[in-house]
Amino acid sequence: MLLKCGTYFAELFENSISEICEVCVIHLFPDILERIFKEEIPFFVKQRKSNNYSFSLSQKNVIDHFIQSLNFYFDNPEMAKEEILYLKIKELVLLLLHTEAAETILELYSFLFTPQKASIAGVVESHLYSNLSLEQMAFLSGQSLSTFKREFKKYFEDTPASYIRNKRMKKAADLLRHTSLTVSEISFQIGYEDSSYFSRLFQRKFNILPSDYRKSNQ
Repeated sequence: MLLKCGTYFAELFENSISEICEVCVIHLFPDILERIFKEEIPFFVKQRKSNNYSFSLSQKNVIDHFIQSLNFYFDNPEMAKEEILYLKIKELVLLLLHTEAAETILELYSFLFTPQKASIAGVVESHLYSNLSLEQMAFLSGQSLSTFKREFKKYFEDTPASYIRNKRMKKAADLLRHTSLTVSEISFQIGYEDSSYFSRLFQRKFNILPSDYRKSNQ
């Protein structure tokens, strides 16, 4: 079953032939879903409309394995870390897209991620590592610079400059750990033409120079 939060499901079993039912209920709370996809717009978001929130899934095998995979965390709750649970919910959402629940999932996410938010995030994600100014990103999203900054802060609880800088620094750290690219090459690849400026930003973020970070993480 796919159930909207707050829907009671006991009546679905009133006419069940079996006297014993095993039920695993997963509530897709909107605030949790927004947190999981906070920095990305789901690729499947479209405007859909449906009034059905409770129904059986004929593609039972799609969900069976997922439910079984949860048993490990019920048996070992100490392993159920927040990051893992977020990934499991994300996995469930993607699995449900291959069932009759797809329309409801699309409607839910279309509600969570408005076209305006999708436009802002889409522009930023597409040009995250290019050398575009905020004025240019605002223009691409069809907004004035002040509106772009205000709407971005409202949706992502961070300023565009801070968000972009943090994403770039995270990317730089990954490249320093896992590639042999020079500091200058990494700087250029993530959108900074001045490698000295990049190094200062990196040191401000991680309290260590890029070259020293690489040595300590080899």
